[in-house]
Amino acid sequence: MIEYLVYLGAVFLATVFPLNQLYWIARRLADIHRFFDRRGRESVRANLRVIRPDLEGRALDEAIKQTYYHFSLYLAEFFRMPKLDRRYLDSHIRTEGMKNIDDSLKKGKGVVVVSAHYSNWELGLAYFAMCGYPAYGIIAPHKNKKVNDLFVKPRLEAGVGIIFTSNAIDGGYQVLRENGILCVLGDRVTTKGGIDVQFFGRTTTFPKGPAKFALRAQAPVVPAYIIRFPDNRFTFVFDEPIETEGLPDTDESLRFLMKRYIERLEQYIRRDPTQYGVFYRIWKDADSSVRNLQDQDSVQA
Repeated sequence: MIEYLVYLGAVFLATVFPLNQLYWIARRLADIHRFFDRRGRESVRANLRVIRPDLEGRALDEAIKQTYYHFSLYLAEFFRMPKLDRRYLDSHIRTEGMKNIDDSLKKGKGVVVVSAHYSNWELGLAYFAMCGYPAYGIIAPHKNKKVNDLFVKPRLEAGVGIIFTSNAIDGGYQVLRENGILCVLGDRVTTKGGIDVQFFGRTTTFPKGPAKFALRAQAPVVPAYIIRFPDNRFTFVFDEPIETEGLPDTDESLRFLMKRYIERLEQYIRRDPTQYGVFYRIWKDADSSVRNLQDQDSVQA
């Protein structure tokens, strides 16, 4: 019930206040969240030490704070999504590489657009919907039905196509058979079927679903990224397609596709890791690294 009331309050704030005031409120709420969220805070710290080992002391603390700010801004915009019209998109969003989407659709086998929990990934789906593209996102539902309804409603009102993970296989292949755009987040395992990969030089688990969809449908994979700028405008980047035509549906091909995608993802995260909204420990060995550092600090104190 508490979780539902918190998100209900977020919906109220996002729909009542003007956008500039909403951004100020979102940052203040992020400060409160960061203060009480010890587990999430230490997870972000551990992840940043792997992604950007050059960050130390106050620079690392500032990066953690900015990570919470970025995520809070994303939530504010997400719950406000039904009020974001085409005029907002045209004035706040610039695109790079839309030709990669259009050219991939010409092949007639659909497109797998793979992104990550970076910046405001939900805006990408809303953008596709408002531009008339046949795009669908695979969504993991919340366990709490009332909370789930709060998250589903903005997507539906923005015209976003939704496929829940319970129907991901059938629904996903149907989208590709109809030459649609299947949008998936490729950096967090929410169902069975993860595979060990190298991410920033360390082993972690990523979902293999995006690569499996592309291989079986022989659909191109287009890595996509949404970059937030200080004025809260965005650039949507659609990278060159990773072709799958002629690749066999084997583990070797799957790892090849994932390696190509992860290499590109690392480049964007490295530019600004504070936009990477992940609040769990990505690497198990990062856990021990943080504990060792904390132990050393205790001894020195």
